[in-house]
Amino acid sequence: MKKSINYWSFPEKLANGSKMSLKNCMQLAKKVGFEAIELTVAEEGELSLNSTRRDVEKIVQAAKEVGIELSSLATGLFWDYSLSSSNDEMKDKARGIVKKMLELASYLGVDTILVIPGAVDVFFKPEGEVVPYDVAYQRSLESLRECLRTAEKYKVNIGIENVWNKFLLSPLEMRDFIDKLGSDYLGA
Repeated sequence: MKKSINYWSFPEKLANGSKMSLKNCMQLAKKVGFEAIELTVAEEGELSLNSTRRDVEKIVQAAKEVGIELSSLATGLFWDYSLSSSNDEMKDKARGIVKKMLELASYLGVDTILVIPGAVDVFFKPEGEVVPYDVAYQRSLESLRECLRTAEKYKVNIGIENVWNKFLLSPLEMRDFIDKLGSDYLGA
């Protein structure tokens, strides 16, 4: 087992007020005993939806220089762009995020991305859409079915996250959801 830490565990800025880079985070993680780091994708920044293969190669090089592995890839963007949204543009954006994460993961040499499969309700976003459970289930299946083609192309796994989205609440529900999609590139 490898000890890994998520990028969000680090402060955004250093004590002197300067922004903490991905390499700074890697160095600190290594210094305090972590063997790997889970990176995160944002809309903008060092690792973003706009990142190119060349951008990612610099991140991989930084990890090699530091001597730390890259363990997986996550994002907080699914709280704003849901795979279960009734808004087609929003749902398309969410699918695009999954596909971009799969591409970035392949460049990073990471074998798994974490995905929030949808949401019934998000308690910390009172303005957010409330989606009936059965509707969220169906929309999420449809969205992920489309994304799995990209997962297979890049040979990167989609790891469904069990989070505070009031969706896929029990181990049996999660198992059945994953089994319905029937892909070696989907798990929890």
